Amino acid sequence: MAGETNALRMLESVDRIRRHWWVLFAGLCVGTAGSLVFLEQMPKTFEATTKILVAPQRIPQEFVKSTVTDDLAVRIAALREAVLSRPYLYKLIETAYGRPANDAEAERLIESIRSRVTVTVSGYNLSRSDASAYFEVSFQDSNARRAAEVANTLAHLYITENSRFRSARAQETVQTLEGLAKKVETELEERDRQIAAFKSAHLYENSSQLEANIRLLDGRQRDLDANQKALAAAKDRLEYALGQQPVTLANGTYAPTAQLDPDVARLAVLERELDTIKARYFDNHPEVQAKERQIAELKNRIANAPANSRSSSEAPGNANTPYSPVDAIRREILRLEDEQVRIRADISHYSARIESTPRVEQQLAELTKGYEAIASQYREYAGKVQLAKGSQTIEEAQKGEQFEVIETAVPPAFPIAPVPLNVLGIGLVLGLLVFLAPLLLREFFRPVVRSEAVLEASTEVPVLVSIPRIHTPQAEQFERNRRIANWMLSALSIGTLVVALWYAQPGA
Repeated sequence: MAGETNALRMLESVDRIRRHWWVLFAGLCVGTAGSLVFLEQMPKTFEATTKILVAPQRIPQEFVKSTVTDDLAVRIAALREAVLSRPYLYKLIETAYGRPANDAEAERLIESIRSRVTVTVSGYNLSRSDASAYFEVSFQDSNARRAAEVANTLAHLYITENSRFRSARAQETVQTLEGLAKKVETELEERDRQIAAFKSAHLYENSSQLEANIRLLDGRQRDLDANQKALAAAKDRLEYALGQQPVTLANGTYAPTAQLDPDVARLAVLERELDTIKARYFDNHPEVQAKERQIAELKNRIANAPANSRSSSEAPGNANTPYSPVDAIRREILRLEDEQVRIRADISHYSARIESTPRVEQQLAELTKGYEAIASQYREYAGKVQLAKGSQTIEEAQKGEQFEVIETAVPPAFPIAPVPLNVLGIGLVLGLLVFLAPLLLREFFRPVVRSEAVLEASTEVPVLVSIPRIHTPQAEQFERNRRIANWMLSALSIGTLVVALWYAQPGA
């Protein structure tokens, strides 16, 4: 029963509001007027936006590969810190706002500008080389023209800083790779120096000289055999010559028993020398041929020499001492023995070379261990340095990935704050509350029974008699005054709305 009573009372309140339509109308007009005046008086915020395209590298990556491959969002965040640095913002403040009065004012403007800059990356889900990747730089300000000017200035700073940033990154890459290549090159040069010094110290003890050492050793072995044969023959001749020495007679003269012909002795020596030379060289060697000519000439001279010439030369009257080849043979023996010492020394030297070759090769292998890896690493770094220099040239020439303005900021026509619809809605609600609140509060605190249905629902007693309202002159006069007041209130509300509309017009 109580719920029915409340529902009836609510219906009566709605009916009362409907009958007091001028109150509702006045609230709407005053609320709208207040919203318009508030919008006009409230500080406005305009937002200007510049759209910047991330243009891909103009030279194909197949020809020159870029070494600046960072994340676009990270780079834009880093550029934001550079663009909004104090040196740039000081210049921007002097251009757009004028020279600040003091440092505190400058710091306030710097912090205010930083808080009103917004950077939005769009199209980033696509490939970085895709032309649809772009970002927007927005700036909010109470002045529409200044907002557009600052947004365009910030966009220009982003483009400039991006070019400088990419050039610096490419240069850093080149310097880093050059440092790595220089380090490896120094290590490679040191290893080359050590290997060259080792090879120089063991010039004839490596595997490349092994065959030559073997040939030399074999040749000296043959020389030793020939020397030993020649030495044995010389000793035989010496014994023969000693057996043919002249004897002293009683009268003081020499009487040779069987003196040796000097040409014959010379011929024997040449033949031994020929055997020695043939043991070392082939028959067509110049020394072999020269020795054979000497032997042939000596044989020819012995064959053609007259007997009396040899006897006269051998006659004791020609000299006090007869010819004796013993001294010549002894000198030959001494020469052959000295030569044998030299040959044996050479054989020992060549044998030592051959025996040292495996050890030297092992030491050289240890010294060259890892050399090819270092050389390969150096070649790799050198190649990367050249590629990085090409990328640096591209970036310095601004042919790499660059920022381009595709939509310049223009002064916005409408502010982004305050939002007119929001303010208008709040004004209408406040206007209705101001004018309808008294009626609603009166109905809540001083409820009045205005119908038989509410009375019956409240008392649960049936209404038997209903007395109609008596229209007295005083009541009719009050009703007329109330209607006039209502119409005047409505007219005043309309006037207020008209004045507010005029005030809110641009240029009013």
